[in-house]
Amino acid sequence: MAEKFDLVVIGSGNAGYHPAIRAAQLGMIVAVVEKESYLGGTCLNWGCIPTKALLQSASMLSNIKNHGEQFGIMTDGVEFDYSAASKHKSQVVGQLQKGVQGLMKKNKIQVITGTGSFVEPNKIKVEGEDGEQELEADNVLIATGSAVKSLPGLEFDGEKVLSSDDVVSSDSYPGSVIVLGSGAVGVEFASMYSDFGSEVTIVEMLDRIVPLEDPEVSQALQKEFENRGIKILTGTLADPESLEKTDDGVKIKVSAAGEQDESGGEGGSYGGEEPPTGEGEGDEDTLEAEAILVAVGRRTVTEDLNLDGIGIELNDDGTIPVDEYGRTSVDGVYAAGDVVGGYWLAHAASHEGLIAVEHMAGENPLPMDQTLVPRVTFCRPEVASFGLTKAEAEEEGYEVKEAQFPFRAIGKALIEGEPNGFVKVVADAETNLLLGMHAIGPHVTDLITEGVFAKLVEGTPQEIGMTIHPHPSLSEIMGEAAMAVDGHAIHI
Repeated sequence: MAEKFDLVVIGSGNAGYHPAIRAAQLGMIVAVVEKESYLGGTCLNWGCIPTKALLQSASMLSNIKNHGEQFGIMTDGVEFDYSAASKHKSQVVGQLQKGVQGLMKKNKIQVITGTGSFVEPNKIKVEGEDGEQELEADNVLIATGSAVKSLPGLEFDGEKVLSSDDVVSSDSYPGSVIVLGSGAVGVEFASMYSDFGSEVTIVEMLDRIVPLEDPEVSQALQKEFENRGIKILTGTLADPESLEKTDDGVKIKVSAAGEQDESGGEGGSYGGEEPPTGEGEGDEDTLEAEAILVAVGRRTVTEDLNLDGIGIELNDDGTIPVDEYGRTSVDGVYAAGDVVGGYWLAHAASHEGLIAVEHMAGENPLPMDQTLVPRVTFCRPEVASFGLTKAEAEEEGYEVKEAQFPFRAIGKALIEGEPNGFVKVVADAETNLLLGMHAIGPHVTDLITEGVFAKLVEGTPQEIGMTIHPHPSLSEIMGEAAMAVDGHAIHI
């Protein structure tokens, strides 16, 4: 006989376990179905957490080696132990895994290990090592997330053709690497490898790196990367079928991409601005490295769900169609996270899931607003944004006013030895309402939240400027950039 629940969540990533906990708080009897033996999904185990742990090691190494003497710290003989960095990464992941397990027990959420699929909209079959069982639920939340995507000819082998999952599970790193794609995944790992001492080449199909960001942010990041010795080939296509594995690594042919559309998922596209030159013939060239990292995006994980069986048709890109509350076309079936598209980011996934379970419970939540999703990239320097760029706002019919303020005019940025970068504010000239912010520089992934909150409460740049920011702090740049919109910035 089937066990009965108020809610069954399929998947235990941020789009799964966060809403499961919220549902339990709202009095629901909840089960989480997870096909892996561990909880936390991609973010905790393969994505956000382990990658940022490695990036922290990379950042500390760079600061000590390149800027230590500036602060009176003599750095002769500094060495890097990747195995120790990897151990730290694993310890962080392990501690958080235990934390999620504890939260499941605390909130009396039943965790069922196995692969879940629909029998009917309110019936889930779970196949696991101990056999098969059936669950009944008033509501089901699909939160199965996404997986790394490759290209034909670039199948992952974990040694010479790498995915982001391979990077975080490896006990070593290549001395040289070609990175295909310059979205968040591509530039984060390019930045990390460069700080570790690897020779890095980024191949991007579009005419700029981080192509979904503000163009000036792209330009600033490219300049910073090139100053660090990272080679960047924008407007360039790699030919997957030309991949050759050698004793020393890989070879791959690249060529000019021509005109391309700036579209694609969070992972970015691949290809480049100046065609490469070297041993190729004509417009074609051959790149060589110890490994190639394929960072061309992710794909949704829906193949085991039997969605056809309950009448849910996928979008052309493989995502599940939902409304602003996460409802699918089938009553009682919701979806959240990467499987529904939008911004493929853990914090967006979590918020979508919370909205979904609150809607199930009749709590009348605010609908999902994609313009309030902060987009954060943890390369060095960091990149963060939300909302519209000036060009996007003008395309939507706004009369725009825009200003930016440099970190080099902020005392705390000079104190910390990170004076490069800026914060840009985009506002509606008619209503003064905030439309977006775009930033590159120290700790902007933390600072951007102030702007997101201001937009949530329909704030204006003037109100951000009126907010008293502590001195000296990096947060002062938020007030200065906001005041600059009307020409009232103090330190410029």
